[in-house]
Amino acid sequence: MLMPLARAGLPYYSMHVLHLCLAAAAVAVFLYASPFSPLVKVLVTFSLYISYHYAVVARSYVLIILLLWLIAARWPRRFAGPLTLAVLLLLLFNSSAYGFFFAGLIGAVFGWDWYKHHGRDRRYLPALALIGAGGLLGFLQLLPPADAQITGWFDVKSAYAVRSTISRMVLIPPQSAVDSPYGRVVDTAALAFNVAIIAGFTLTHLRRPRALFLFYACMACLLYISVFKTFAFWRHIGLGFVLLLFAAWVGEYEPDVDWMTRVQSLRSLAVLGSDRVRSFARPATTVLLVIGLAFSVAAAVSQWRDDIEYPYSFAPAMAKYILDHHLEHAPVVASFEAEAVLPYLPQRQFYYGDMERYGSFNLWDAKYAEGQHLSYQVYVPRALAHFAGGEKPLLLTRRQIQQPERYGYRPLLELNAPLPTSETMNLYEPLPDPAGTRSATSTSAE
Repeated sequence: MLMPLARAGLPYYSMHVLHLCLAAAAVAVFLYASPFSPLVKVLVTFSLYISYHYAVVARSYVLIILLLWLIAARWPRRFAGPLTLAVLLLLLFNSSAYGFFFAGLIGAVFGWDWYKHHGRDRRYLPALALIGAGGLLGFLQLLPPADAQITGWFDVKSAYAVRSTISRMVLIPPQSAVDSPYGRVVDTAALAFNVAIIAGFTLTHLRRPRALFLFYACMACLLYISVFKTFAFWRHIGLGFVLLLFAAWVGEYEPDVDWMTRVQSLRSLAVLGSDRVRSFARPATTVLLVIGLAFSVAAAVSQWRDDIEYPYSFAPAMAKYILDHHLEHAPVVASFEAEAVLPYLPQRQFYYGDMERYGSFNLWDAKYAEGQHLSYQVYVPRALAHFAGGEKPLLLTRRQIQQPERYGYRPLLELNAPLPTSETMNLYEPLPDPAGTRSATSTSAE
């Protein structure tokens, strides 16, 4: 979706406009079609994940939300117009790795229902074929290349992801409380509160197995990726929140089924799905959900304030400095994070010293993974050797270089963040060379 914007030469901010339109469409679908109460709808709309991490921060996760909620809205009519659902699943398969797994599980439920209730009706075969094609296309895109950044099936990358995901799924504790001496207690309390919401959802939908399966199976896939592949905290935790809403939404259209009584080992637990238990669990879960969402809205307000008062990234300011001082064509040795500056500059490339290659954006391959862990003490001398005998480059790094004169450089502009989450940028120029070697800044000055 971004390629046409780039090919048309539109400014970088056009991506934000597109993303905001997608986020607004997702919220519109939720407000118009979801079965939740008006209070819950408003709180969800202004929650931290929906109003900030999936609206203000422009990333592809908004496609997952929009497509999941369109699927949920279409769910009760999925067999009346199966091609619509098939197209939505095809898109979800190819939205991201998370979307691929979610779409596969939703498609499996659709296929099971077709087999059990419409098995001899060939009118649904085109829709099933389209779903299968979408899954195949998504699978081919997920096949890792030979130089993949992340390899292995069960190499633990983020063991803390399970606790973090659940402890901030709905109720998000205030950051000041988390940072206090009682932070561990606060985090445990938030974990218990969110577990109670999940337990309430489970008891409420115990006789609606499709909703339970979709939530727990999709959560298992989410947690697998978070633990064994990659975990980006807020934007991945928020998917658990979205899945909970999606499963509860779909569950509203599902008839009650006493499936537990059919399984000998589960018959003793069937009482948990009784009307008496559900009559208590449903309102209690709603109260917990409202309280948790209120905390999420409070966290969102805090995030909005910080985002207005402080820069999320110093990349635009750094790009402005480079343009104002006519350095946009100067050779630059950059750290991998400095790619954030390039969208604000005329089309060009940096030489990424930590990966030893030129590029505009970074490829998430094995060399990128290795470069993330290199310190400037390692890659700066190595990168300068690459430019030996030519024009001395500028150094552009996210982290400050201590004693840059050791490498023959001095600070040109250091933009340091007032918030730990801000993206800092630091620019260094070569020290004057008595031998007369030309540098990027001296060349631009001429």
